[in-house]
Amino acid sequence: MKAKPIKHGIKVFACCCVYKGLLLSFTVYVGKDNTAAEDANTTSICDNLITKAKLTNARGGVLVTDNYYTTVKLAIHMWVKYGWTNVGTIIGTDKVTRTDHDIPFLKLTEGAWMECRRGWFWEAVLCVTNSGKELWIQATTWRDKKQVMFLTTNRVGASSGNTVSWS
Repeated sequence: MKAKPIKHGIKVFACCCVYKGLLLSFTVYVGKDNTAAEDANTTSICDNLITKAKLTNARGGVLVTDNYYTTVKLAIHMWVKYGWTNVGTIIGTDKVTRTDHDIPFLKLTEGAWMECRRGWFWEAVLCVTNSGKELWIQATTWRDKKQVMFLTTNRVGASSGNTVSWS
């Protein structure tokens, strides 16, 4: 990454408990040459960390992820396999083609950005049924100093007119 101040370092994938501040499991990334192709995606990384932490039988967990991990595919996988919900930020894209496992809206264009006042938001909800299980996924975007987006399967519901406030 060209913009990083320190271009070298050690990448560690970690699973932590937010309540007690404990590291439950971790994996050190040793390079793409030493990583099998099936272990390279975010779903496999999360499965690996959950298995190492021995949390495979824990139901009702909430997985909090950053924008590298957060995808609709991961949210569905966590719900079907473990019964966990997912919350995380996402990165808006400018792409035109869409897949079935994608966020329901794109990054705002510069013209649309200028038309929206600070505090503007938009929500979209998707219901996915898999193996008789119903999962509600909510994607939200709002304008702050930049466009912010997040995806959640935990406590999905309309914001009923709430806006982001600023001073």
